[in-house]
Amino acid sequence: MKILMSHLPVRLAPALLIMAAVCTPTASNAADHKGVFVSIAPQKFLVDRLAGAAVRVHVLLPSGASPATYEPTPKQMAALGEASLFLQIGAPFEAPLLDKISRVMPDLHMVDCRSGVELEPMDDHAHAHGESLFDPHIWLDPLRMKIVASTTADALERLLPEAGLEIQRNRQQLFNDIDQTHEQVKLILEPFAGESILVFHPAFGYFTRRYGLHQIAVETEGKAPSARRLAEVVRAFDDGSVTAIFVQPQFSTSAAQRVADALGCEVVTLDPLAEAYLANLKNMADRIAASLRD
Repeated sequence: MKILMSHLPVRLAPALLIMAAVCTPTASNAADHKGVFVSIAPQKFLVDRLAGAAVRVHVLLPSGASPATYEPTPKQMAALGEASLFLQIGAPFEAPLLDKISRVMPDLHMVDCRSGVELEPMDDHAHAHGESLFDPHIWLDPLRMKIVASTTADALERLLPEAGLEIQRNRQQLFNDIDQTHEQVKLILEPFAGESILVFHPAFGYFTRRYGLHQIAVETEGKAPSARRLAEVVRAFDDGSVTAIFVQPQFSTSAAQRVADALGCEVVTLDPLAEAYLANLKNMADRIAASLRD
């Protein structure tokens, strides 16, 4: 039955408008029961590209926080308990979280997005990330990221069967964009194949390996470098061959700055956790190429 607002008493019309606004589900409200949690921002990029507004995405690791030490807040845990899907990727902070989920959220569907991805050990076993010697930063290799994207798409199709065809179309377009960016990055870094870059935290092994480079890390065994380790690094590179030491915004740069001061090189930031995933890959390639070109 249609209600003609022009025929209602003036005092009654606003009340009915308010009731209609409350009772009519918005896109956001409709998606609340389809909440999807991801561990890191690059995963949010994938979910947004694949499912768009059909889900509401929550990122556990806040911008600027360290994945090695972060603990989800009680508010995040409460929201996670109401979510439909958790897409894990092997971030260091996930291990204790997964134990809690298995005990108090048995109905939460969890998907390990590392499925099908060939994992590599940390370079020179430099950083153990807890008990695992495998490098968790798989998303920094765009070809491995396509496998993560495919696993993510499959999980979203199960969650949203009515959007399956759209997710499949989005997956293909996403793959095309990843491939295009991969070719751009390869072209940028090809002239420097075999070169090494000095990094503070060994997060870039998959990226450097994919494009024929090597990372040499100041940090060892996941611990802040000792004065002895800093001195070793300075002695190893005091020939002036290093023009930059690469750091992450998630970690303190004070020790890296001491190395840079001793070597007379720059401190350059690379963010492995940026949400603008494709643009960030190219940005990292540009900054690395600029340092090797100097």
